[in-house]
Parts: sequence; structure tokens; C-alpha cells
Amino acid sequence: MRRPKVLRKLAERNPLTKQKRNLASLEALDKRTKAMRDAQLRARFFEVLQAMRGRAAKQFLLRMLKDPRYTSAERKRAVAIYASKTPRKALPLYRELLPIADLPAGVRAQMALELAKGRSDSHAAVLRRVLANPRDSLTVRIACAKALASWPSLRSRRLLSKIVGNPNEDPKLRKVADQSLAELNKMKWKLIPRKRK
Repeated sequence: MRRPKVLRKLAERNPLTKQKRNLASLEALDKRTKAMRDAQLRARFFEVLQAMRGRAAKQFLLRMLKDPRYTSAERKRAVAIYASKTPRKALPLYRELLPIADLPAGVRAQMALELAKGRSDSHAAVLRRVLANPRDSLTVRIACAKALASWPSLRSRRLLSKIVGNPNEDPKLRKVADQSLAELNKMKWKLIPRKRK
């Protein structure tokens, strides 16, 4: 007679069971606060999401980032929370999501600015690719131009110079590119010595 109770207790303590239960609770809370259309309750939901520890919250945030049914403001908030929860995993995710034009411009712009914190050549390559695309969103391109100022690179410098010198580019973008270029020029560039053969 005791076996079912013991098995139930073991199941409840199982991290996977706990994760599923937490995820189900978040989904229910999300639906409820969305349906009530109360700004304060919605803000509380994000506070709960921020405070939660464990994989369930991270999994839920990932869904929010990729789900177009959430508003741009909600997805921007999810970006910020995900970055604070998983700083190491967040940047590779943003690098992957940044070129996707279907994501809201505000969300992508925030991802670009988060990538600047990584100070990596692989991040800079993605930022340059998005910035170089004239058909992409102006908001996103401006954010990419700002982000490139944080990591010295000759390729970034060339691209920013090209944008500054192009009269067909948007004046706002040219101004930001010029500021980023000035910041790059102020930096002390460390030259890596070549190995002697």
C-alpha cells in the first residue's frame, strides 16, 4: 500500500516533473494575465518570470522570443530577462536570431545592442551583415552601427566609413555610423604579432 505514495513522492522530487509543472504554471499564468488585459497584472507576470529559477523559465522565455503572437514590447522584455538569466547562452542565441527579418525591429535592435557586450568577432560579423543590408529595418541597422563601436575591427571600420560616405544612406544612420567610427578611432588597437617561422 505504501509503494504508490513512495513513487508519487519520488516523481514529485524528479527535476523533470518539477520543470513540467513549473512550465504549465507559467503557461496558465501567461494566458490568464493576457486575457484580463490588465497592465499591472501583466507587469507582475514578468516579475514572476524574472524571479523564477530553473529551466522552465528559460524554456518559456525562448518560446516568447520566437512566437509572433507576443507583442514587440513583451518580446523585448523577454530578451532582457533571458540575457540576465543566461548571459553565456543568450549571446549565441541573439546572434542566430538577429538576421531573421520576421522578428519585430525593436526586438532585433535590442539583440544587436546585447551582442555588443560580447566583444567577439563572430558577433561583429553578424552585426556587419545586417548593417550592410540596405533593405533591412533602419532601426536595426542603427543599432548594429552603434554595437560595432564596442569592438575594434578593420572590417567594421571600412563598412562604417562606406556608410558615412554614402549620400544615399539615411542621415540618422550616417550620423550614428560616424559616431561609432570616431569611437573606434579613439580605441587603442592591439596588434597581434605574427609568429616567426
